[in-house]
Amino acid sequence: MILIALGTQGFQFDRLLIKIDELVGSGCIKEPVMAQTGRSPYIPKNYEHKGFFSSEEFDGLLSGCSLLITHAGTGTLVGALKKGKPVIAVPRRSKYGEHVDDHQLEIVKVFVDSGMVLCAGEMDELEGVIEAAREFRPRPFVSGREKIIGLLEDFISKL
Repeated sequence: MILIALGTQGFQFDRLLIKIDELVGSGCIKEPVMAQTGRSPYIPKNYEHKGFFSSEEFDGLLSGCSLLITHAGTGTLVGALKKGKPVIAVPRRSKYGEHVDDHQLEIVKVFVDSGMVLCAGEMDELEGVIEAAREFRPRPFVSGREKIIGLLEDFISKL
């Protein structure tokens, strides 16, 4: 199953939902698709969807999916990477009214350059990136949390 996750912010992301609908409808995507559509008003015609899942529901869907296609929110990206899932990040763009700025482009660049995710910057790239994802093995995510905590503790101890 392919999981589509648009996050919980108050912005639509119809552009992605419509493209997935087209790809499922044309037979390019043959797997079942489940989408968390968030605040998008678009109603998918060719795949299952729900506005929001509980944390438990989402975790179960994420654990069971073969591929995550998502906006470039760090929480969703990191959650999928911790589970070793292949991820296609599709950054929300301000020019389409999907966010207030284009910071998601910057976020995606860091994850792509690290070999952790694939990116479809525009919808006409998505079909090819989905094909590439079948062979893609993400570099494991390693949290820097302990290192940061150690640096802070060291700094504070020297005050």
